[in-house]
Parts: sequence; structure tokens; C-alpha cells
Amino acid sequence: MSSAEPLENPKWELFAQRRANGATLADAWNARSEPGEELANAQARSSGSRCEAREEVAARIAFLRSEIGEQRVSEHIQLADPISIMVKVSDVLKATYEAANTIGAPEGKLSKIRACWSAHVARMAKMKPMTVNKVEADAPTLFHLKECKCLT
Repeated sequence: MSSAEPLENPKWELFAQRRANGATLADAWNARSEPGEELANAQARSSGSRCEAREEVAARIAFLRSEIGEQRVSEHIQLADPISIMVKVSDVLKATYEAANTIGAPEGKLSKIRACWSAHVARMAKMKPMTVNKVEADAPTLFHLKECKCLT
């Protein structure tokens, strides 16, 4: 069976899809469980680890990750457009702050998110738009992206 084909066991397939999309072992394992049958974090992590150790599951995860990687490269963000990337990061930071505020995160955490978001917006305001016609301009792109250190 090719790793390009879905796994015969639908629960393993769902687990593989979740792992390929970045879920933790525990989250991916519990996602394939029926409601109310979720395991505690340590148990789910152990079960997920055993499942991922299966040759066909590991191959499927690797295949799906490569497919996802290819899709992400061809998405709308161009490597030569750091301003666009910075705007997306700013949107994520704003959404993070709003979500944390909605769930009632402690003021200390909200303050850190707000400070990160504010620093990011300030750095973004200092950036000058780049006119780049070729994707080969990775060096200037990377230089400009390194200027944003708010998430490090």
C-alpha cells in the first residue's frame, strides 16, 4: 500500500492527518476517539506514540507533511513580500490578544501579548516596502524578516 493512499484503518488515518497538520501526539490520538472516550494526556501521548511507530502510519504522516509543505509554499504569501508576512503576523498577534482577553487570561499574560503585538506593529511601521520581481531575492527578504524579533 502506498503512503499516498489513505490508511485502511480510518482512526489511524485521522490520527495521521492530525499529526501531519501539527497536532501533538495526545491531541491527535484523542481526535480519533469517540466523544467521552478521550484518554488523559499521558495515556493519549503513549498510545499516539505507539501508533506513530507503526511503519504504515509513519509513512503516511511523512507523505501528508510533504503534501502540506508543498501547498504552503504555493500559498498567497510570496517570499519576496515581507510586508505581507508581517501584516499576517500582526493579525495573528491581535487575534491571540483578543482570544486571551475573551477567555479571561490573567492581566500579566495579556500585558505580555499586548507588548509583543505593540512592538511588532512598531517594527512593521519602520519597514520600507520592497520592490522585488524575482523570488530569488531571499537574502533581502530574510534580512527584513530578521528585524522582527518580537516572537523570539
